[in-house]
Amino acid sequence: MKKRVVLMLFCMCIGAFSVGCSSDAFDQVTEKVTGLIDGSDSDSEEMEIEEVEEEEKETDSTSDDDSKEETSKLKKDAVETTTDGIYSGYLQSSAKDQAGVPDETGAQRSIIYATELTGDSFCIAGSCGYRQSEAQDILSVTESNVFSFNINGDSKFFYSGGVDGPEEMDKNKFKKELSELADSELALQIYVENGVATEIYICS
Repeated sequence: MKKRVVLMLFCMCIGAFSVGCSSDAFDQVTEKVTGLIDGSDSDSEEMEIEEVEEEEKETDSTSDDDSKEETSKLKKDAVETTTDGIYSGYLQSSAKDQAGVPDETGAQRSIIYATELTGDSFCIAGSCGYRQSEAQDILSVTESNVFSFNINGDSKFFYSGGVDGPEEMDKNKFKKELSELADSELALQIYVENGVATEIYICS
C-alpha cells in the first residue's frame, strides 16, 4: 500500500514539474514523498499508533474474558441450593481433603476450602452443616461438593465478631475479606429465605 502511495506521489511530482508549478509546491510534494520513504510522515505514525491501540484493546478484551472464566469456574459445577435454612462451615482452604470426612469423634467435618462471589450467586466448595433455624443444632452435614446460592440486590454481607457486633459491608469488601480469611478457620454462615441467600456472615 505504501509503495503504491509513493509511486503516485512521485508521478505527481513529475507532473507538477512538467507543467511548471512553483518550486514551493514541488518542495511540498517532494517532502511528502521523502516522509513516506524514511518513515517520518505524521499520517504514517498516526496509523501505527492506532494499530497499537487496537492491539491493546484486543489484549484487554482477552484479559476480561480470562477473568470471567476464572471467577465462574466454581459455579459451572455447582449444585444450586435453594432450600430455606442456615448453611455453615469453617473457612479452611488448606484442608480440602478433610471436607466431609469424619473427625476423631465420628462427626463429619464442615470445611469450606473455596468460595466464589459473583454478580448473582455465591458458591462454596467443601462440606457444610444444615439446620432450619438458629434454635436448632446441626441436622446434617453434606458430603464435599460445590454449592451455589442465589443472591440479589437485597442480599447482605457481614463480618461478625468483637464487642461492636456484626459489621455490614458491600459485596466487594466482603469478597476481599473472604480471600484474606480463606484459611482462617472462621465460621461462614449463609441464611437462605425463599430460595435466596439473604444474609452471609463471616463469624469469628
